[in-house]
Amino acid sequence: MKKSGFKMVLNTSLMVFMLVSCETFVPDPIDPRLPIYSEIGRNIAGVKVGNQFFNNDIRPLYLFCCASERQYFDENHTQLVLDINVWNQSQNLRFVFELNGLTDEDWDDMEKGFGKKFVFNETNKVTLSELEKEDFVSVPFEGQITVKLLKNEKIVSGTFGFKARDSSDREILVTFGRYDYSYYSF
Repeated sequence: MKKSGFKMVLNTSLMVFMLVSCETFVPDPIDPRLPIYSEIGRNIAGVKVGNQFFNNDIRPLYLFCCASERQYFDENHTQLVLDINVWNQSQNLRFVFELNGLTDEDWDDMEKGFGKKFVFNETNKVTLSELEKEDFVSVPFEGQITVKLLKNEKIVSGTFGFKARDSSDREILVTFGRYDYSYYSF
């Protein structure tokens, strides 16, 4: 009797562990409202906007170059676009990062160490919009994004943060942004 009870508890524990270990969202140990930063292609993103936390669903990232052609990731071009949607209980936000004028050196730097840092300016831009509101668009006046490219594994990951103003001229603080995606190359 004791032996069968132990087996039942052991089997139940193993099933729970297997279910939990298959979960893609792994909370950050410092702030569990955000996913942990990783570089393994979890297909997840998280960010703090003001005092609110946002995460996204698990799906491949739309990564493409030369937006007018809608071509997917191709390092022969000079533009990289990351399109990330996140949400919480009350808002859906869209971040579109445009990195323009990329050189061979930039692509190489994205594969080294912690990746390449890009400061937002006239060339490298991010647009933040609320999906339900056409008039909510912000353009940063200060901030950066890092891009880490693991080309052989087809993974792109990094961090971002910036200050921006919305259409009502209110300051928006975007912090603790992180993303980790597998990408498709056609």
